[in-house]
Amino acid sequence: MIAPKALSSLCFPWILIEKNGALIHEGSGALFPKPNYDTASILPICDSLADGGWTICPNGYAVFRFTTNIISPASIVLHGLKVNGLSKAKGRSHVLSINLDKSDVVIYAQQYCNGLEALDDEYRALIRQNIHEVRGINSALYNSAFELQELLENDTYQRSTQASISKSVVSLSELLRGRIDFMEFIANPNTQGVTKSDIAVYRKFDKVQRCFRQTAYRRGIEFDISGVSTKTIYGPPIFDLVPYLLLDNAIKYSPDGFPVKILCNDSAQSIFCSVTSRGPRISTKELPNIFSPGVRGENALKSKKEGSGLGLSVLRKIVSDVFGGTIEVQQSADKATINHVPYCDVTFEIKIPSRAEGFQR
Repeated sequence: MIAPKALSSLCFPWILIEKNGALIHEGSGALFPKPNYDTASILPICDSLADGGWTICPNGYAVFRFTTNIISPASIVLHGLKVNGLSKAKGRSHVLSINLDKSDVVIYAQQYCNGLEALDDEYRALIRQNIHEVRGINSALYNSAFELQELLENDTYQRSTQASISKSVVSLSELLRGRIDFMEFIANPNTQGVTKSDIAVYRKFDKVQRCFRQTAYRRGIEFDISGVSTKTIYGPPIFDLVPYLLLDNAIKYSPDGFPVKILCNDSAQSIFCSVTSRGPRISTKELPNIFSPGVRGENALKSKKEGSGLGLSVLRKIVSDVFGGTIEVQQSADKATINHVPYCDVTFEIKIPSRAEGFQR
């Protein structure tokens, strides 16, 4: 799924060829530009090479062909190389060049492939996670809308039932919007909009927990929201992702039947919020990197829950970079072991500078 333009970071001149030898893309090396010759002149010899094969081109430079599963059956060919014991090119090149051993190039190619494959794995995991979650929300949304339609067509429907299903539809739509906002933030963190306004933090958490109630109810998870918070913060609407990501994370990793506790309180110059839930323990060595992109704890992986390792990194970026706040994680002693995974009470705490003005909840 990696686009050919990802190869632009290769150090050496490269071409991407189809299985039959036809040229797909080509590029100069990021560090070592292509020598002054026509790439078409080396295509015939590239086609004759097997994966991992070496040869020299008519200009005397070494050529190496290799492949990776994420681009296969196409192959990557490095050319314009000065390789000890193989290259016949003489004199100084008009571009930066270096004499290499074959093993140097092979190791570089393998490391490059490993990096591409790791990036592709993360990309696929993110797509899978979002497809799974969006499909689930959309299915629930469809069922609620269909049920509402049937009631509206029945003269004996109860208004209370209609109102309940209508609220469910709105909540599910909000969750879908949250997932779309998350994907949009991943795609381009800088498109947050310039519109800023006062944001009622308690109300945001209250609204999001109401949206998640139906999803949580099916697993016996209840929300407990408490605290006294009347202050606001100031910033763009992307703050909506903060309670969304915290509660989404809490529900995802919580065993069935355990509550999720939400607390919002004001201090002199800031608003403090926390979300506590039962979840897989994060080891001491993992804690310093838990908010880094693509990082998932060992126990989180063992829990078999879908995840990209991007949610917490987005959360920290919004809290710290956009709103000037802080986020920390606290853990209790182990409470249980489920499928050989230790579980404890995990609390995410955020603290964000508040506006001077408050509002009436």
